[in-house]
Amino acid sequence: WAQRNDKLYFTVQVQDLTDDKVEIEGNKLHFSGTSHGKEYALDLELFGEVDKEGSTWSKLGRNLEMLLKKKDEGWWDRLTKEKVKMHNIKIDWSRYKDEDEADDDLKLDG
Repeated sequence: WAQRNDKLYFTVQVQDLTDDKVEIEGNKLHFSGTSHGKEYALDLELFGEVDKEGSTWSKLGRNLEMLLKKKDEGWWDRLTKEKVKMHNIKIDWSRYKDEDEADDDLKLDG
């Protein structure tokens, strides 16, 4: 996962995903799907609320890519509400920027 002031990038790596389902309600994210007969599911209570209408997701190759729009702009301290290390969730270093770098992007765009 990675974040910007107004959005989150979240990737689920599952090959040949079928019957995929993403549900967003407030700060809750639910994902489920099937790959080669095996069922996968993930339920997260996010650090803040997400705007379901402004969020998108699609299957790209081996991944389900999600772009989740934060309901309120701002930098989150972590992905989940609970301060617990989740070993199956990692930072997406290819998209990672810290809060200061994200501010630099805004200045370059304007």
